[in-house]
Amino acid sequence: MQRFESDVNVEGESQAAYTRFDSSPSVGQLSGTHLEKQTIIKSTLIASIGSFIFTYGILASAGNNTAILVIFFLSVLMTDRLTVFNPAVSFIDLLMARIGFQEFIFNVIGQVGGSLLGAMVCFFVLQDFTNAPYLDAKIGDNLIGSVEGELFGSMLFMIVLVLQEDDYLKFSDDKLEHALVVTLGFGAARVLTSQGQSLFNPAFAFSLELFECIQDGTWGRFGFLWVFTCTPFMASVVAIMFNSQIYKRFYDKKIQYGF
Repeated sequence: MQRFESDVNVEGESQAAYTRFDSSPSVGQLSGTHLEKQTIIKSTLIASIGSFIFTYGILASAGNNTAILVIFFLSVLMTDRLTVFNPAVSFIDLLMARIGFQEFIFNVIGQVGGSLLGAMVCFFVLQDFTNAPYLDAKIGDNLIGSVEGELFGSMLFMIVLVLQEDDYLKFSDDKLEHALVVTLGFGAARVLTSQGQSLFNPAFAFSLELFECIQDGTWGRFGFLWVFTCTPFMASVVAIMFNSQIYKRFYDKKIQYGF
């Protein structure tokens, strides 16, 4: 009887030990979590540094459209993706399940932080950017036109981005051609927003408007900031719907009928 009880105890302890071991996180799970944290930290740092450099470059262009397009082209060429610079593009990646919610939040924090730092350095140290994007926009004089231009421009830019990021529908796989296509889409979209000289980037819009208002003490146009911060996110949703519901179906039919 005692031997039987000891056997049961030994077996029970072995089973308990096995259960404890099985319920604990495996080496693979731990390394996967560590890798995910490293990825998020890396993307946040890249977002901060990239946004700072891009903000500085945009302001240094003094409103010259050619210079802005060159800076934009080089940034796309170096990074392959605009996720690291633009919260609205990060939002597209979130909706399309390319990144998780946590990575999206940290990306946005890095983007806004880098843009704020870049704008602060430019406005308080260099102090010579009177032709910077957003700043000369007299939105209050033509609110409807400004909203329409920003919305249509953002939609055009986001649609080009969504199509070019789709493995099935992209115009080209070549890195140089990809940067050229996205830059042309960006330039064409900016034509539609000549009133506000938009960059279709909520982080840049907030940073540039904030520090310009702090510098000159005029806060009137800050009330219209929603035009530049909200419309790119709305355009992101429209671009995804256009891609999935209209363009992709049309493309499938074109392939089906041999066009």
